[in-house]
Amino acid sequence: MNQPITQCASNLTGPDPSRASRAGGLNTRAAPFDRRSFQPEEVTDIEVGAKVDLFDRRLRANVAAFASKTKGAQRVIVAPINNNPSQYLQNAGNVNSKGLELEITALPWQGMKVTGGAAYLDSSYEAGTFVENRGTVLAPLLVDRSNEPVPQAPKWALNVGATQDWQLGFGVASIHVDYSWIDKKVIFYSTPTPGSSAAVVNDVAIANRLATLDSRGLLNGRISLALKNGVEVSLWARNLTKKEYFTYAFDVYNALGLTTVDQGDPRTFGAGVKYSF
Repeated sequence: MNQPITQCASNLTGPDPSRASRAGGLNTRAAPFDRRSFQPEEVTDIEVGAKVDLFDRRLRANVAAFASKTKGAQRVIVAPINNNPSQYLQNAGNVNSKGLELEITALPWQGMKVTGGAAYLDSSYEAGTFVENRGTVLAPLLVDRSNEPVPQAPKWALNVGATQDWQLGFGVASIHVDYSWIDKKVIFYSTPTPGSSAAVVNDVAIANRLATLDSRGLLNGRISLALKNGVEVSLWARNLTKKEYFTYAFDVYNALGLTTVDQGDPRTFGAGVKYSF
């Protein structure tokens, strides 16, 4: 028999359009002749959402849908200039993004709190707006990069966690576990110049692969005891499954023949003592 809904409260928000901008400027490092300066970045977004409480507020759900348009998106570019590696900002066309976010909090029984969340993001360049001149003013060589994936825009992100508290005569004991997962993420990406040799096309493909981080899932845990006198002692562990992963990539493959990556923390244990007054 299904449990009846004893209480339902909801709160609708939006649509709530907002705008923001990022100033333009000059590149102080070496850059192509037509990218020694960059224009402002302008963002317009709109969001609509709802917050719902069910079962005497033992279940809360927050859901939101959003869409945004970025005009003149500013992107960091790593590329060789006169056979020397350089890093500069350029406007990378217009980016359209839309997505959904869901957050859930549940209190299924005494002392137990379960949380979960999911986010979906779909970002893409507006066709024909990200065009790069790899030639000169007198002999332009235009390369349309609008089909590239948008950097730093993973499609999915998920998380779930649970905390169990026990009320004791001298304090509160707790056990917490959480797991988070994030989809693969592009850090840098490039399109080969039309007419490039097979070797150059292959090098660009290798660089793109190295600068794309694989999806990863991390499991963490914590045990604590909070005494009534304000002292709390805890033991914690992060990345319990010893997942090997990377957090960032610096792509200079086409300039120097290598890509460097920042490695995430291995399995880590620790303990803590806190005093509240």
